[in-house]
Amino acid sequence: MVFNEIIPQAYSLMTDVFSNYVVQKFFEDGSATQIRELAEQLTEHVLTPSLQMYCSRVIQKAIEVVGLDQQTKMVTELDGHVMRCVRDQNGNHVIQKLLNVYQKMLLIL
Repeated sequence: MVFNEIIPQAYSLMTDVFSNYVVQKFFEDGSATQIRELAEQLTEHVLTPSLQMYCSRVIQKAIEVVGLDQQTKMVTELDGHVMRCVRDQNGNHVIQKLLNVYQKMLLIL
């Protein structure tokens, strides 16, 4: 019930100092369908949130839990902006999370 209320406002909630935690919690404990739908709200909106203090935490959480196809979409959106993210104090954490996730995937393979 709560999910249906937040999904239309998900992007703006991700950038809020308090409500970003609600979105992160859905990424942690939501159903696979909810996680996928929430991640779709990030489509074409990865770079700017990655550079924002609160939303970068949501992006990091999403990177941890979404499927490979959605991770790939997120990485593609950062293509050409990696150095900008690395130099940014918030974006840097997003890039570190991506590298961490891919390193774990390589170890599994």
